[in-house]
This record gives sequence, structure tokens and C-alpha cells, in this order.
Amino acid sequence: MKPSIEKLQKFFSLEADRGYDNKAVMGGLEKMLDSWEAEARQDELPGELITAVRTRLRDYNRLSPDSRRDSLKGLWNRVRREIGRDITPESEKEPSAKPVPAADVAQTRPAQPETDSKADATASTDDYYEEEDAPPPPPPPAPKPKPESRPKPDGPPAALEASVTVLDGVGPKNADKLNRLGITSLGSMLYHFPRRYDD
Repeated sequence: MKPSIEKLQKFFSLEADRGYDNKAVMGGLEKMLDSWEAEARQDELPGELITAVRTRLRDYNRLSPDSRRDSLKGLWNRVRREIGRDITPESEKEPSAKPVPAADVAQTRPAQPETDSKADATASTDDYYEEEDAPPPPPPPAPKPKPESRPKPDGPPAALEASVTVLDGVGPKNADKLNRLGITSLGSMLYHFPRRYDD
């Protein structure tokens, strides 16, 4: 099996083991797209297949877990159709002449309970990927329209035109003092700035 396909299968299997939580790859499956695409082009995979993988996984984080499962199954079925049926991972094929140290196996493979036979594991993996292509995921929801802005009233707001005497503590004497400064309404009080500031 080509390294890019094997890597894709490992990502999909780990994602299935984790319950489609989009944490098989740090940052989500869409984070591995650029490096995987370069590797797939080096392996000379068909361009349509690379594009299909890229488009399906680009919006993977927006899907529900059920939609993610269907998307990965459909994508894996397409990979199998285009590359060929014999793309079982190297770990499921006959062991090679060179043994792999147990420490390396533990680092590369997530902890899984042992099964009674290797055939059961192969059969369950094949059953998992045998389902038909799922329909493409629904498009992302349309952006919500912005609420219409209210028309602004002509002229200043009525409350700003109120006399300063409506405030607590401002009687006729204080109103005269404020009037000498040019402050006759609440609006003029808000926009009255001192000529100088002594600290």
C-alpha cells in the first residue's frame, strides 16, 4: 500500500476508535491536509481522489459525529474503488522477515484489547469500510442576515434638550451659575469641556 493511503487509513481508523471527535490529528483532520496532499502527489495518486479527500475533510470539523462517520466511510469506499481492493494495511498482511521491537509497536499503535483471531479484526475493518458512499455533507448554514438598523430621529434626542434643573441638586441658583458657563441643557452639559485643567 502506498504510504499516503496507509496514513489516511490510520487517521480514519483512529478517528473511528475515538468516536469521531476530530482529534485523531492534533488540531483536527483538516490540519493534516497540506502534508498529506504533498505525499499523495508524490505517490502519484489520481488528482480527482486528492481533490475529493481535500474537499470532504476541509469542513470535517463542522459536521456532527454521525455525519463524520458517514463522510469517512464514503471517502474510504471511494479510495478503495479508485486505488484497488487490495489496500489492506501492512500490519494486517503476513509478517515481514524483519521483526519490529515491541516498544516501537506500542508507540505507533493505540492501545487496543486483544482479539481472539486476526481474521476477526480484518473482517470488522472490511465491514466498517464496505458501506456505500454517503451523500455529501450538507452545505454550511447560510450566514444570518444582519438586523436592519433603526432610522435615526431628526434633531437631537428630546432628553438632551431638557433643562439642567431636572437633575437632583441643581436648583435656580446652580442653574444661573451653569448658564454663565453656557450650559443650559443636559446636552450642553455633556459637551462642555473645561478650558484648562489644573491638577
